Order: sequence, then C-alpha cells, then structure tokens
Amino acid sequence: MVSRDDAGKEIPVEKVEIAKKPYQFLWVSILREYLAFEFKPEGPLSFEWDQERVYDDFGEKLIIQIPILPDSWD
Repeated sequence: MVSRDDAGKEIPVEKVEIAKKPYQFLWVSILREYLAFEFKPEGPLSFEWDQERVYDDFGEKLIIQIPILPDSWD
C-alpha cells in the first residue's frame, strides 16, 4: 500500500487492520418518547418543568460515551 506526499512521490505505508464491529442504531424519536414517559412529573412541582432540558442533559451525557472513531485513528 502506498501514499503520496505533496510532490506526488509515492511513500510505502503499512496497512492497518481495523476490527469489524456491528453498528448500533439509536432511534432518537423513540428515545425522546421513553425519556418523556420516564421523567414525567407525577404531581405539581414548585418550579417550571422543561422537558427539553431533560433531553439536552441526557444527550450530553450519552454523546460523550459514544466512541466516534476507533482508538487506532488518534
């Protein structure tokens, strides 16, 4: 396997094997329905309830844990 530098000269590179992993799909609409059901207030609250803030907070914690690229691509 070869790569090219800026001048177009071929440079041999070592082929890196990437482990095959199955994709995991997340249906965001179903997740939102589940969160709305799970975090619905059961009675009156002393503060204003904003369901979108629940989604945002949960999403921030979830996205941080999802690996985007394999470790070998650092």
